[in-house]
Amino acid sequence: MAVTDDYIADMRERVRTAQNRTDGELRDLVEAARVELILAGILSTKANDEADPLVKATITTYIKAEYGIDVPDAEKYRESFDIRLKKMATSNTYIIAVPIVISPTITAIEGKTIYYCAARDDILSLPTTARAGDIAIVTADGSVWTKGDTDEWGEMIV
Repeated sequence: MAVTDDYIADMRERVRTAQNRTDGELRDLVEAARVELILAGILSTKANDEADPLVKATITTYIKAEYGIDVPDAEKYRESFDIRLKKMATSNTYIIAVPIVISPTITAIEGKTIYYCAARDDILSLPTTARAGDIAIVTADGSVWTKGDTDEWGEMIV
């Protein structure tokens, strides 16, 4: 989806410049940020939603990290972008999660338990805290999240 002129004008204010000669760079950065969102599993319709305040804030942090030359706080903004991205990638508002039920244990190796995940047609190596019958989701980026007895979601390293 094309970046509207109003969105670019808003981003210009957010990076505190009145110069429209850098609009091309801002437009490229908005488009790059949207691609980053989509690659992380965010729905394309959400990544391109110019009215969504969380998407706008996330894109703003990306732009503040990358806009111009020698950005003094670039690393801080990159970290902020990554944190926002991870939060969005665990919200059903921004992703399509694939629910799975973890199947019975196949074997255990080095403190991890091996499960077969039919949704991914793959073998998952999960920490021993994941048990057969736990509910898990697989996000579009391939991350696996599980919810056990605590009713809290936790990312599984696979």
